[in-house]
Amino acid sequence: MEAGFAFLLLVGSGLMIRSLVHLQQEDHGFRPDHVLTLRVPVGTLSDPRPTGKYDTRPRQMAYYREILERVKTVPGIKAAAIVNNLPLSDVNSSLSLNLPGPDGKPEPMSARTISPQYFAAMGIPLIAGRAFADSDQTGAPNVAIVNEYLARQLFPNRSPLGEKLAGGPTIVGLVKNSAQLSYELPARAEVYIPYQQYIFAAFMSTIVVRTEGEPAALAAALRKQVWAVDPTQPVVKVETMEEVIADSIWRPRFSAWIFSVLSGLSVLLTAIGVYGVVAYTSTLRAREVGIRVALGAAASDVLAVILRGALIPLAFGLCLSAVAALLLSRLVANLLYGVGSSDPLTYLSAGALLLGVGAAASAGPAWRAATRDPLRTLRGE
Repeated sequence: MEAGFAFLLLVGSGLMIRSLVHLQQEDHGFRPDHVLTLRVPVGTLSDPRPTGKYDTRPRQMAYYREILERVKTVPGIKAAAIVNNLPLSDVNSSLSLNLPGPDGKPEPMSARTISPQYFAAMGIPLIAGRAFADSDQTGAPNVAIVNEYLARQLFPNRSPLGEKLAGGPTIVGLVKNSAQLSYELPARAEVYIPYQQYIFAAFMSTIVVRTEGEPAALAAALRKQVWAVDPTQPVVKVETMEEVIADSIWRPRFSAWIFSVLSGLSVLLTAIGVYGVVAYTSTLRAREVGIRVALGAAASDVLAVILRGALIPLAFGLCLSAVAALLLSRLVANLLYGVGSSDPLTYLSAGALLLGVGAAASAGPAWRAATRDPLRTLRGE
């Protein structure tokens, strides 16, 4: 019973851990290493609406433009940019273009306003065309950059460069798909707009910098640059992009941790249970063992007999538990990423681990029984 329950938990733990590893190793479309993010509002924490000196878009643009110019002067900064909504931050802006989704229903299109060095800072590959330039500002022709998904949806079998997006901005660049709202969801339609042409009326944008060394080491210097522009404005959150990713997958990480703790406790209880059962049955079989040894059986032979008696029932129980695990694992299938609920490696690993634990727990009492003096045992009987 204990072994079967432990097997179920081990399978669940293994599936969750493998899923988490897949999530962490997945290509999310950008390079999170050496990236630091600072969320900077244009309101206050008590009243997040853009009011007062930042109540218009031109004033917001000017504020962030001055911050960027200062940030770029910090030693160790390779690229610096602004984005209205940081990927994987649970915040998103969308435009409605009646884009048909995979299921035929209208699909919203994510939109981000960015500064020219955003793709360099985030490490998002530019596939075709160009990135934004400082000349892409108010009064200049409106331009946009789209991701691969949107290009395939709107302009199948042809280049999107030079095309008009819903009769509006001209597409000047094509970039690789990247994670947007969730690390676990596939890429969806996304368009990038120069923030100097249009900035969404959101109260907070994020400064993104790519550093030469450890990004967290520049946090204090970057805060000073923000406060040099306006000491009354707070810097809400400073995180590396790797920390942002870790925060975005807290649910699968927490699930893996819970399953790991419970499976660890169950394996420990299984080991104690197997040890106790083998010790008890070895005592009951003391006379049999004494006779075997007296008739010339080697200690290794006796040890093998006792271990077989312990491990064969354990293996049979694990086989039955595997069938139950296959049925119950469907309940967590929607929590998995990159691994199936019937993953054979996970099942074989869980079974091998429990058999190994059973063998280790049985070895002590089995060896004591096999090396006991047969004469003393028989006289005691």
